[in-house]
Amino acid sequence: MQAVLLMLSGGLDSTYLLHHYLTRTDLVVHAHHIAIQYPQQPRWRAEAAAVKRIVDHCRTHYRAFEFSESAFSLGFTGDVGWDSDLQLLVASKVVPSIQAEYVTVALGWSMEDQRHPQVVERGRRQVTPNLWRALWASINNNARINPELAMPLLAQQLTKGKMLQTLPRELARLCWSCRGRSHHDMLKHPCGRCHACVFNLQALAAAGLNTAEWPNLAAPG
Repeated sequence: MQAVLLMLSGGLDSTYLLHHYLTRTDLVVHAHHIAIQYPQQPRWRAEAAAVKRIVDHCRTHYRAFEFSESAFSLGFTGDVGWDSDLQLLVASKVVPSIQAEYVTVALGWSMEDQRHPQVVERGRRQVTPNLWRALWASINNNARINPELAMPLLAQQLTKGKMLQTLPRELARLCWSCRGRSHHDMLKHPCGRCHACVFNLQALAAAGLNTAEWPNLAAPG
């Protein structure tokens, strides 16, 4: 019996990946959400609410899977590094508890993620796979855990626009991706300015969808 540990953010990419594993594979699925709480950034509340909706929906309409969550309260401002690095640290703590013969950790990275110059530079230096291999080496009895990460969206060269064309709309409309820093109404509407919102607006246009019908992904009014 093989399993996958999926790091679920509540955004479109990881939600698409959850749908992929539940409907296109027979793998045991364990989804884990991290509430990363930055000062004066309430977006983690919206993300946590979206994750709950997504988990409930998928359990009802697809099949059973395990879900867990953790929280990190970062009581300081400034450059705190990459959320994906924290994801891998937490994954190294969660994955040993999954009951399966072999477990792979999966990240929902899409083609849009590759546009950022810093992502390109990190990719050149193999930061993410090297970090995971180091964490994997620190896990007791790691022989049943995959030392290589799974990134199916990148392997399939999927863009957000392509995801929106195939992901069931009732599921896509539960997602939340806004990463705005000072948007006071962000728990109700996405800011429309951060890179996640810009990517979503571009994806809606590429998929030929009316932004007015997607208040969870598009800028308000």
